[in-house]
Amino acid sequence: MIVRAFAFLAGLAILVATAQAQVRVQLTRDSSLKERLKLATGTTDDEGRVWVGYAIRRLMERNSYVSTGWMVNGRMRRTTTLEDVLAKAGDPEAMPTEHSDSRILRGIERVEKRLAILVRYNEGDVDRVEFQTTDATYDSSRTMFVWIGEARDEESAAFVVELFDGQSDRKVLEHIVTVAALHDDAVPVVGPFLRRVLAGAYDGKVRRAAAYGLGGQPSRESLVALSSAARTTAEESLQRDAVWALSQLDMPGAVDTLIALALEAPSSKLRRTAVMAVAQCAAEKTLETLTNVVENDPDTDVRRSAVWGLSQLRDGAGVPSLIALARSHPNPTVRKEAVHALGQSKDERAFQALIEIVRK
Repeated sequence: MIVRAFAFLAGLAILVATAQAQVRVQLTRDSSLKERLKLATGTTDDEGRVWVGYAIRRLMERNSYVSTGWMVNGRMRRTTTLEDVLAKAGDPEAMPTEHSDSRILRGIERVEKRLAILVRYNEGDVDRVEFQTTDATYDSSRTMFVWIGEARDEESAAFVVELFDGQSDRKVLEHIVTVAALHDDAVPVVGPFLRRVLAGAYDGKVRRAAAYGLGGQPSRESLVALSSAARTTAEESLQRDAVWALSQLDMPGAVDTLIALALEAPSSKLRRTAVMAVAQCAAEKTLETLTNVVENDPDTDVRRSAVWGLSQLRDGAGVPSLIALARSHPNPTVRKEAVHALGQSKDERAFQALIEIVRK
């Protein structure tokens, strides 16, 4: 491998070249993100393309790894990561990834990680946007890659949002929305942008990304936007996406909205989704809501989902209700589902109840 180092303006630039790819670390001092991006696009491959990357800092679970299109919690196979590539190329902030079993951790220990935002310029225009934690696998197919260091959340979010309106490709738009949502929820530009996309006339997958992004933006405005999408959007799939996003919205009112949808939504598919979402929420009203649905919903599939929901409650809170349903509910489908749920439970009460039911 050939390594060449040379001064670049007031900063540092180091080039690592191989027959297949070039990786440059170009750290210019006291320059804005826009200035650094513009400078980086001056170097391209033979086809006029260049990938430019920078990082923002995120607090994440130690054993959580993110890249465009996938996320892993737990074991990460041995591989060359972006952090490895940057360390080799001379980035002073990079640390070679530790590939020992000590990286495979349990629990929810949280650490600060670098989240890379990667933009491909083709003849000066952006035609791809990707993202990854720097401890995830690096895509070595990029023939020219320039790393410009780290950026503040505010200037990064402003840059990403500005990219959106100049794009028409659905996948690029979807990735831009996802990247915008990865910024700190305190950055003022992010929430209004996601709400605009969710309410706009965009492709369903683009709006879906906005819905899930709002699920990580706890605010009254996010709650109203997601509730409206769940209730009024013409696309059923987007309605269900909004429901799941509501279940991730950690703020007062979100669970009440889900409960109302589970009990009152006109669409049985939407009620069923809301029931499953309610089951994932650790709320005082969850048990009461699921029991209400089992007893009163006119749709059998929705009732079955509520039975499943009872089986998912923490600390076996739904087991007594399941036992009662399995023993005496008038609907045979509900009884069957309750018996099945009890059979999957590790709760001793469930085991004893099944023995009694079988003996009868």
